[in-house]
Amino acid sequence: MILDLSGVTFCDSSGLNTLLRLRRHDQKVSSHLVLVAPPRQMMRLLTVTGAGSILDIHNSLAEAWAEHPGRGIPPIP
Repeated sequence: MILDLSGVTFCDSSGLNTLLRLRRHDQKVSSHLVLVAPPRQMMRLLTVTGAGSILDIHNSLAEAWAEHPGRGIPPIP
């Protein structure tokens, strides 16, 4: 699952908890969570909490899609 975060304007511990739960769920169903373009505030939260080291984070949809191709239509650049 590729999750584009470029439009996120705020993320606190509740949002972080949701991402970590989603990651755990994806692992159980043999899926893979990929985060794309988290804003600076969110990257700071991921770094400070250590979550950034366990989450797969990419700068762009194209980069994420290239590394994790899946079914369906790739994002339009």
